[in-house]
Amino acid sequence: MPDRVVSKLSDLLPPSDAEIVPLLAGAGDLVVPLLGFTDGLSDDQIRYSIETLADIDTMESRQMALEYFSRASVNDVLIDAALDTVHYIDEGDFSREIVRRLTRRNSPAFYQSARGGVLRVADLDIRLFLKYLPRFSTIRFDGTQRDIALKFLDELKEDFERIKRIDIINCGEGTTVRLEALRKLRWLQEINFFKVAKIFDLNFLSSLDNVTSIGMVCVDEIYDAEGVHYPTQLEKVLLVDVSLDLARTIIKYLSGSKCVIYCEETLFTKLTKSRSGLSESNDTRQFAGVRLEPWDKKHTMKKFVEELGAD
Repeated sequence: MPDRVVSKLSDLLPPSDAEIVPLLAGAGDLVVPLLGFTDGLSDDQIRYSIETLADIDTMESRQMALEYFSRASVNDVLIDAALDTVHYIDEGDFSREIVRRLTRRNSPAFYQSARGGVLRVADLDIRLFLKYLPRFSTIRFDGTQRDIALKFLDELKEDFERIKRIDIINCGEGTTVRLEALRKLRWLQEINFFKVAKIFDLNFLSSLDNVTSIGMVCVDEIYDAEGVHYPTQLEKVLLVDVSLDLARTIIKYLSGSKCVIYCEETLFTKLTKSRSGLSESNDTRQFAGVRLEPWDKKHTMKKFVEELGAD
């Protein structure tokens, strides 16, 4: 009988939709050897194979599921499957092992150990992972569509001081980035924006006096940058692939801050040739207490693209 069951079930493998999962899981450990990870599986097949193994929930199925977290490509599908597994089985040692295997992959899609630990956050609720994660000092919000609500920041509690850097990347057209939740990160030192369509405002910076560096690369618009107190420790701002109007807005916002604004050569030339509305001095690089410096575009973009893992 088991051989006939396995033969019938093999026609459903690997599972490619949610309806097949309960049929396979009903066979228990009989089907586990047929659900091992192999190269070439699609994202759906990986997701539903892990779901089937979690539904079976035996020692054998757990071990098989762990193979996926060690070998499958690290992307949002695998991370979401890991979250579902941790939520469904809810067993500390097993959950810890799932997160350990994912973090050991050292993937920019989830966690990297460099620079004190970099945690990537997309549109997934990773709060279930927090108590199992290694330490991290950088949070990278990638392509979030929820106005960066940052619900999981509430779970950090006394660990706020360990977060030194925030990267906000790949928030395209139709996404307005709201950053009020960042006010809690009073020990933050660096904020970077990369390929961001619209920042709602910069009011959150009023609470972040320890920020020394702000980078804006391919930022289209800031809805409101008026009447905000800039961080008192701010030393440098990087502007690359931003409009002349946005650059002027930032300069006005930073008036009197004594920080240095680095901008690509083309933008630097436009600003120095046409300074309408900006306070001038005899120094062509000095505007309203803010010093402008040219920045090599190729070097800047290469550095940001490589570090942020953006296309």
